[in-house]
Amino acid sequence: MSLHKLKKNKSKIEKFSHIISGIIVLLSAFDKYESQNPNYIFFALAGLIFIQVAIFNDKISKKFPWINNTFIFLEGLVSILIAWDYFKIGKKALPFTYLFAGLIQFIVGYLKMKKISIFKNRMND
Repeated sequence: MSLHKLKKNKSKIEKFSHIISGIIVLLSAFDKYESQNPNYIFFALAGLIFIQVAIFNDKISKKFPWINNTFIFLEGLVSILIAWDYFKIGKKALPFTYLFAGLIQFIVGYLKMKKISIFKNRMND
C-alpha cells in the first residue's frame, strides 16, 4: 500500500487506531478483573470510551477537530497507567510493551499537534 493511499484513508486509520486501543484497554481491564484488581472499572470505562469515540469519530471530529489528538494523548496516558499497574503487581516484561505503546502514542500526538506529516516529500513513491 502506497503512502498516497494511506493519506486518502486517514480517517479510517484514525478510527481503526482508536478501536484497537480500546480493545487492548478492555483486554487489560478483563485481566485486572480476573486478578481482582479494583482498577478494572477505570480501564473498562476508558476502553469503552475509546471505542465510542472511534465509532462516532466522523461526527465528533466535525464539531471538535481537536478530539482525535486529545484521545491519542489519553490513550497514551492509559497505556502508561496500565504499565504502572503491571509494574506494581510484579510483572517483568509486559509493562515495557505498554510503556513503549504509550511513548509511541505521545509521539504521534505531538507530531499531529505540530502538523508534522510522514507524507511530506514522499508523495512521488
